Amino acid sequence: MRILQFLFWFLLLSAIAAPGQNQFEVLHAFTGGSDGGGLWGSLAFDTQGNLYGTTSGGGEYGFGAVFQLSPTGQHEWQETALHSFCFDCGDGCDPQGSVTFDGFGNLYSTTVSGGSYGWGTVFELTPGSDGWSETLLYSFSPQSGGAGSPSAGLIRDAKGNLYGGAGPVFELVPGPTNWTEFVLHNFDARNGDGSGAGTGLIMDSAGNLYGTTGYGGGRGNCMDHGCGTVYELQPKQIGVWGPGVKLWKERILYRFGGIRYDGKSPAWGS
Repeated sequence: MRILQFLFWFLLLSAIAAPGQNQFEVLHAFTGGSDGGGLWGSLAFDTQGNLYGTTSGGGEYGFGAVFQLSPTGQHEWQETALHSFCFDCGDGCDPQGSVTFDGFGNLYSTTVSGGSYGWGTVFELTPGSDGWSETLLYSFSPQSGGAGSPSAGLIRDAKGNLYGGAGPVFELVPGPTNWTEFVLHNFDARNGDGSGAGTGLIMDSAGNLYGTTGYGGGRGNCMDHGCGTVYELQPKQIGVWGPGVKLWKERILYRFGGIRYDGKSPAWGS
């Protein structure tokens, strides 16, 4: 009887596993040349089923690229570099984050370095009849409240504001002629706070932001200040600073290092 039971479960598990076999497929192998090289962030689909992402190296000038992968047939994809970054172009170098789209098909992302001050940038790519055109939206600087060198992508709210993590968590608000940066929370690893919020963010329907820090939290001995956190930032509407101005309240959801084998130092998010 036990032998029959064993055979039954073996055949059942084999049948479940069988459809998942041989499903891995390479869509494009990057060479590090003009097509780019070095993928860190995740990919994003557009409404036509094309895939978009960034490479930290390669491209026409060797300092990274934004690319598109388009399906051309069964199991066939074509890669196109939409924009290549260069060292002295002023628009940034070394993009590592994912891209995010707005409702018009424009995409947004970040670079780790370059820009006007060398601290990285936020850029926009706009599709047109002659290809994609790049616009530098913001250059991080030593006066950016500690934010700089963003290695993760951005998220966008319904009003068109952009949010990201670059040490602190920041918000970029579009204006008539430029974008204004606001630091929403500056992590300092004190009193159980995290440190190093360089990963990507998500936003819920109420406008709360969620992310992780690689260090801090006050538990364990990872880098002396803790092994990282999961946090929430809640917008609080106030009128003291003017209509529509918000302060953000941080809430730590979890501190790593408090129990054994719970992980440590969450280090990447697209």
